[in-house]
Amino acid sequence: MAEFVNASELARRMGVSEGAIRKSLKRGLLRRHGSGTNKGLFDVDASKAAYENDRDPDAALRGVAGGLAVSTKPVTNNLPENSLTRARTAQATLKAQREQIGLLRLKGELIRTEDAYRAIMAVVSIVTERLDGAAAQIGARVVGLDAVAAERVARDILANVRKEIAGMSSAIQVVANEQK
Repeated sequence: MAEFVNASELARRMGVSEGAIRKSLKRGLLRRHGSGTNKGLFDVDASKAAYENDRDPDAALRGVAGGLAVSTKPVTNNLPENSLTRARTAQATLKAQREQIGLLRLKGELIRTEDAYRAIMAVVSIVTERLDGAAAQIGARVVGLDAVAAERVARDILANVRKEIAGMSSAIQVVANEQK
């Protein structure tokens, strides 16, 4: 028949501290009995078996943890889910994200939305202005020309507008460098 004891008695019988029992309980290695008159107590034999199955028997020979056997399973996978741990994790995550954004800004890979919008609107207005000017130039030059000659004039004027627009990229680059 199974024998049930409280945490301090289990620690005494297993030769460990109560803190070690609590840690093993948090990690899910040990379990309290869940029903009946033994509710909240530990089954001594089951606890000893679980504790020993999770231990490295050769640790003492290797001098690990001062000659004491240590757990072969990492404890870090099962961090306690309390509000302080979650808050610290969230704070560390937020700090890392802020640092990443700052780094992107320093590298010039990140600009403010309003600056990007202003730059785009400036380019759109200049392109629209140039196209309107091109239409006026074409209209004045094609009067009395045949279709082939009118198309040639239009292509020449639009090629010049295209060169002007391409030249704006260097002006945009200068503005972008000033924003850094």
